[in-house]
Amino acid sequence: RKEYRARRAEVLDAFRCAPFAGRIEIDERGSGLHFLLRLHTDIGDGELRRRAEGLGVRLGFLSDYCAAPQAEHTLVVCYAGLGRGRTDEAVRALAEVFGAL
Repeated sequence: RKEYRARRAEVLDAFRCAPFAGRIEIDERGSGLHFLLRLHTDIGDGELRRRAEGLGVRLGFLSDYCAAPQAEHTLVVCYAGLGRGRTDEAVRALAEVFGAL
């Protein structure tokens, strides 16, 4: 539990300090080893996915699991598989994906 609590804190802190921090909302309600990250953008999930894949980054969108309109632009962030110390690398990659938002 301590390990995952530390990973969660590291990831959340990195997102809150990221260059795109002003364009996201983090929802931790009812979360375990994941949380939801809502993007403020008009770019569709398909385009965001294509940008990410072009950089070798795999994103999981809530719209993959739910057809509700509010699911659009929401990432399901699972931090369990992200090794400690790799958070900065992940945030840099996401900043590049989100760069044109």
